[in-house]
Amino acid sequence: MKLVIFDLDGTLLNTLSDLTLSINLMRQDFNLPKLKYKEVQKFLGFGNLYLVKNTITANIDFEKAYALFVHYYQIHQFDHTKLYPHVGLTIKKLKAKGYLISINSNKNEVFMERIITKFFGDQVDFYLGASLQYPPKPDPTAMNIILKHFNLSEQEAIYIGDTEVDYQSALNAKVKCILVTYGFRPGSSLESFPCLKIDKIKRLEKLL
Repeated sequence: MKLVIFDLDGTLLNTLSDLTLSINLMRQDFNLPKLKYKEVQKFLGFGNLYLVKNTITANIDFEKAYALFVHYYQIHQFDHTKLYPHVGLTIKKLKAKGYLISINSNKNEVFMERIITKFFGDQVDFYLGASLQYPPKPDPTAMNIILKHFNLSEQEAIYIGDTEVDYQSALNAKVKCILVTYGFRPGSSLESFPCLKIDKIKRLEKLL
């Protein structure tokens, strides 16, 4: 094993508050009522386009709604977002062991550079966000791009995520998977997926 690929939202970063705030500010512009955290959380993991599409009503112009969400999230994406416990130290320890670190997220790439710089600095070797150049997860294209970037095979990588989307992404890319149970899906909803689950990211330090 040479490469550890992480999902971002719900795995490394708790972004729920800022995403919910941005969705509700967008909805407010259309005179829609606020959504609760849990109502937004169930739509996370599939990408920002999916999130906006599923948090507006059918009569609302999607492109306008999405543009408003992007506007508000660019303003508020760091209001409450924070690393989950032990994430920073665990990544440093994995790097010290010689692992390459990558991130494969369905978050729009327009948000990625600021996030990576702020929270991870030079600890992340390569990352990909959502792009019009390739389909979102669970399509394996982005994962395959990451593997090609490092000139590694599927057997030399492992993917760490928190949702059914992440499990299916790893399966489609033929990469081993570990799911965390503290993210955007309750642990009980992940039980049916035949892969290792961990309740703390720091458990990777002994597993890898």
